[in-house]
Amino acid sequence: MPNIKDKSTCDAIAREFCSNGRNKEQALISVGYTKSYARSGYAHTQIYANPLVKAAIAKIDTKMAKEIEHNRIISLHNLQKAYDLAFKQGNAAAMVAAEREKNAISNLHSSTLHTDDKQTKELNDSQQAEARRLANIRLKQA
Repeated sequence: MPNIKDKSTCDAIAREFCSNGRNKEQALISVGYTKSYARSGYAHTQIYANPLVKAAIAKIDTKMAKEIEHNRIISLHNLQKAYDLAFKQGNAAAMVAAEREKNAISNLHSSTLHTDDKQTKELNDSQQAEARRLANIRLKQA
């Protein structure tokens, strides 16, 4: 049975836990614990409450968050280039698709659909007039 006091064991548990969809039992089995021990609630409370394991999981989560943010920024940049190209070509469908994908990556669409904040409230008269004015400008540019 692996030694939980060993940092390399804690790192291995954290790696397995984060890579397999955060399945505690499967992570313990992959590291070398028996199935019966891995299934026990005692193992989960003892091992996953260990400060070394918690720190290792937090370290991996932080690294993954940075990578995800980096990939999100690159994707937004590429989608903006796609939008600009579609705009130059006058391809409205491609412009809408690029904008929709940018909103999806930025989580703007889900907050619009699922919340009741300022974003989902009706526009007042001056906001409607401003939206019409901007739409007319866009149409004249195309």
